[in-house]
Amino acid sequence: MPQRKSSPQRAPVVSLAPPAYVRIGALTQQLLSGARWRGLDQFPAWQIWADDVEQVLRFLQAEGRLAEFLTMIQGVRTPQHRNACLAEARVAFHLVQNGFRIVQWEPPGEGITKGEVMVSFPDSPDIFVEVKHPGWQGEHMPRRTADLQRLSAQARQQRLARIRQDKYLDGDGGPVAPHVVAMDVVRRNALPKLTDRRPNLVIVVDDLQVTPVGLPGLADLVEREFSRPDHDPDDPNDVFTYERLGGVLFLQPEPENNKTIHYRADFVQNPGALPDCALPPPVKALLSDMREKSRMRIEQKYAGRPSVFDVLRSKQLTRPHLVFEVFGETAPLLQGGCSAAGRLGVGFVDSFAERHWPVAGRQFLSRTGIWICDLTGPVDVSGVDRRTFYLRFNQIEPDRRWTGPTVRTLELRTSLNSFTHDPHYGPWLLLVVDGFLDTDEIDRIQEVYEIERAPRAGA
Repeated sequence: MPQRKSSPQRAPVVSLAPPAYVRIGALTQQLLSGARWRGLDQFPAWQIWADDVEQVLRFLQAEGRLAEFLTMIQGVRTPQHRNACLAEARVAFHLVQNGFRIVQWEPPGEGITKGEVMVSFPDSPDIFVEVKHPGWQGEHMPRRTADLQRLSAQARQQRLARIRQDKYLDGDGGPVAPHVVAMDVVRRNALPKLTDRRPNLVIVVDDLQVTPVGLPGLADLVEREFSRPDHDPDDPNDVFTYERLGGVLFLQPEPENNKTIHYRADFVQNPGALPDCALPPPVKALLSDMREKSRMRIEQKYAGRPSVFDVLRSKQLTRPHLVFEVFGETAPLLQGGCSAAGRLGVGFVDSFAERHWPVAGRQFLSRTGIWICDLTGPVDVSGVDRRTFYLRFNQIEPDRRWTGPTVRTLELRTSLNSFTHDPHYGPWLLLVVDGFLDTDEIDRIQEVYEIERAPRAGA
């Protein structure tokens, strides 16, 4: 009797869930229940984002919009589309927080199209708002139809395979032009919805490799697109122009102090908009103020406080000296991890930290005493290149001259690219920690990532 061929066994599908330490709110649990994308990632993977989602859902509930939103977001298939739905909800939440009032959800646009919301603002006509959420996946495909058609079958499959991987991969890189990608999406997908009967505002909440928010020269780049749209000559649908668009607000929600979500903002008004489509002066003033406050926020945060690099300079140490003069045992740490004795008292173990910078359980000897380091939570990998460590230091042997606290916390923003390509980066960060522990004048260092990339005077 012929034997029936057995079919090859498929690999089991792994269903992911939020980490056990993340507390899920009641409305977020309701959102997760029955969602088609549930299990495809660990959403919400960090407590601060779980709290943010719950807050946005409470807002929708107060606005009488929760039921419709849950139906929509639970029905999409992918995390990418889920995040786009959340972007639309966050925009409405942010607008109301800044003095706007929701007049209508899904207002009619041009033809049979619909926008996200119609909002009102004091002393202004109602404004049609369309939200766009350009994703990093599109950055891996050619912009132009002709370039896409010229791709070989192998090249196309390689790009599609990359899109199915994580957003950020070690050693992965390439050119980025976030303003181009964002405005491609605005031109192709938002402009067809705008009518010539009212003011129109497009809000971009991106998930690109690098956000356009805060990009130097963003206003000039976007205004150039307003005046000379970069149409694809081979796409018959890419024909719209910007005269009906009052302006573009770029938003980027990001964690701050591991406690709240701050909405970074950039705004570019369209000087060539039709009179009926231009944004009212009070609205332009408000959105411009958002932009300026966002730009000044980091500067104000550190005003009057010594930089960690000022502390390091006071020790007369520069980066080339650090391995040999400060931490002679650094090389074994980075190669083989911490010793068993050094790992006593570890509060949290994180895979990124274990691989790139295993400081959990490490003892630090400074002029203020001996401290042992713990991670208080997972490394935040939600930034583009930035990786944020949340550290706690317990003093286990004080110096008699130390009168400060015996437990200190440190939010250290670091760089994935530097971990990947610079073998001295880990030792240098140990020196940063040493500077932090040597003084009580710095409470929470959050500037390492930003300052090491800042232009140097005279450079």
